[in-house]
Amino acid sequence: MEFDNGRFEKNINQSMNSIDSLKRSLDFSGSNDSVSSIANNIQSLTDRFSTLGIIGMRVIQNLTDAGMKLVSKTFSFITDGIISGGIKRAMNLENAHFQLQGLLKDEKAVADVMVNVNDAVDGTAYSLDAAAKVASQLAASGMTA
Repeated sequence: MEFDNGRFEKNINQSMNSIDSLKRSLDFSGSNDSVSSIANNIQSLTDRFSTLGIIGMRVIQNLTDAGMKLVSKTFSFITDGIISGGIKRAMNLENAHFQLQGLLKDEKAVADVMVNVNDAVDGTAYSLDAAAKVASQLAASGMTA
């Protein structure tokens, strides 16, 4: 194996010419400006995504807050309705029983009226407390079962 300097320099010149030709075709002049422009555009895009992320997070928080308030109000409405409705019905039954007891002065007669009232509303859309209230009002007017 022998080193041929002339051939080596010829190949180096050919390689240098190829590199210069590549540089001219790519035209790297002003590349610092375009790299800076790309960096600025990327930063601007990052800022926009950050802003959108903040907005999106706030929207999700607002939706979650609204959902939780709705669930809380619905739960309160249902439980308050059940509790207050149940208390009202119990009070109506107690008042009707008290009125019948004052009018009839006999616990057995009151119990018989309540059995009749229960039988009358059983299987209907009418409530026991409303029927007991009507029965006590009818007894107050002098009607009997």
